[in-house]
Amino acid sequence: MGILSRLFGSKPPLIAVEEDLVKAKPEPKPEPPKGYHLAPWDIYQTDETTQVHKGTVFGLDFLTLNRLSRVVVIGAIIQTRCNQVGSFARRARDKYDIGFNITLRDNKTGRDITAKEQAEIEEICNLIETCGPEDWADSDFDSTLKKIVRDSYTYDQAVIEPIRSATGKTIAFSAIDAATIRRAKLTPEEVAEGRRAASSGFVQVIDGVIRARWDRKDLGFMIRRPRSDIKARGYGYPEIEELLQTLNYFVSAFTNNGEKYVHGIHAAGILAFKTKMSPEMFRAFSHQFSAKLRGSQNSNKTTLIQLDPESKEEIQSVNLAENNHDSQFDQWLGFLMKLVCSLYQIDPAELGFVFGAEGQTGALSQGGPGERVKYSKDKGLRPLLCSLEALINKTILWSYEPWRKYVFSFSGLDVGDQGQALEADGKKLSNFMTVSEIRKLNGLEPLEDP
Repeated sequence: MGILSRLFGSKPPLIAVEEDLVKAKPEPKPEPPKGYHLAPWDIYQTDETTQVHKGTVFGLDFLTLNRLSRVVVIGAIIQTRCNQVGSFARRARDKYDIGFNITLRDNKTGRDITAKEQAEIEEICNLIETCGPEDWADSDFDSTLKKIVRDSYTYDQAVIEPIRSATGKTIAFSAIDAATIRRAKLTPEEVAEGRRAASSGFVQVIDGVIRARWDRKDLGFMIRRPRSDIKARGYGYPEIEELLQTLNYFVSAFTNNGEKYVHGIHAAGILAFKTKMSPEMFRAFSHQFSAKLRGSQNSNKTTLIQLDPESKEEIQSVNLAENNHDSQFDQWLGFLMKLVCSLYQIDPAELGFVFGAEGQTGALSQGGPGERVKYSKDKGLRPLLCSLEALINKTILWSYEPWRKYVFSFSGLDVGDQGQALEADGKKLSNFMTVSEIRKLNGLEPLEDP
């Protein structure tokens, strides 16, 4: 001990470390959250088979949401977004090409990918493009993406089921009908705490019968429009539900105008004939004449009347029908379409409808329909792609520990900015970077000659 004291002081370092460990206190356990995320009095929380829409007590059922998604303007929006997202269902050749990429999740130093990592990236890309072996995958990535987008834009709910090996690696995945998926009913403990447990999962309900169950980690569940509303039960808010009154106006106006063409285009009125023909002859004439004026399904019949020319009888025609021009039919339908498109974050120009003078510029818009479409994609398509990225990363990649260092992402949405990027590279080259460094940023091999 004397030698140790002379070398290290009054106490040997080992003893000092041991005393510090004894004095160190364990980290206190954090207190559980106090806020309620669920309403304990909500009886629908304990019913897994309810057909009431997930979002609110007064929400629409799944069948109604599905039918309203077939309204022509809603259907056009959904199909447009499905086609746009489907174009990203292949691996991108470079950062400007439309598609998807698998890259290192944290690569701030820009190091080169090892051979093992490259093999893993190829495995992940093949899994995503094929969705796995045919025994479990019923479609490719293009079809799966379109199914997810259609369900999400109809119910604000999209679901994919991953199939994992014994080691936890995802070997296949497929989309499931989102209208059949419910959150599992609450346990008494969850009701008392006002929040779902980490193990709380999902069930699939078909014809009022529970057909399958999943833990939360075993199912990919995507919501684009989340809410903190305690009555929302942890579900989203479909655009169709918010547009219910607007869609009612749109369908009513659309049907009213269509019925005028279906049931005849002649305005109902009275035709007066000044003639002395006999009543029998006039009746025969009126039957033959009115048959030519009658619309389809015997609508808008025209009344004929016989007047005596010598008695100076007259009849005045009064038009009781309002034409479409008087009711501003085009403006009304256009206004409703703009409301629907605004909530879906899409410009009508993407659907082929250009309101106002085409190509007209103004203080807030310096381009024509092309610029409007680009802005519309930034406003609506980009957030949709971000939600899909989060769903795929969390469900397919990050659920397997060795794949947590990779990230799935879409590329090519800014394909129109390739010229600007090349111009920026030129400025970097002339100021502070070399040709080899620029080539490396663009995924090319550096030049041997410095």
